[in-house]
Amino acid sequence: KALQIAEKLKDARVIIEREMGEEGKLFGVVTSQDIVREIERKFRVRIDHRKIELEEPIKTIGIQEISVKLHPQVKITLPVEVKKKKE
Repeated sequence: KALQIAEKLKDARVIIEREMGEEGKLFGVVTSQDIVREIERKFRVRIDHRKIELEEPIKTIGIQEISVKLHPQVKITLPVEVKKKKE
């Protein structure tokens, strides 16, 4: 099952839009739960948020490479782009 999920997500890119303050800072942060929700919504794949290896929540705009440990022997890298929410 982990290999099937890895295959589905191998070329995936997760995009999360957030509102920004005047100084270019995010309102709030992006957590592993936010990333899992977006993966489920966009790719119809369920992943436990604890499988997302995120040392701390994302606080800035841009692209970060996130590791997802689907199984002890199956690990993928997933680009997560955080960008400004369109008004």
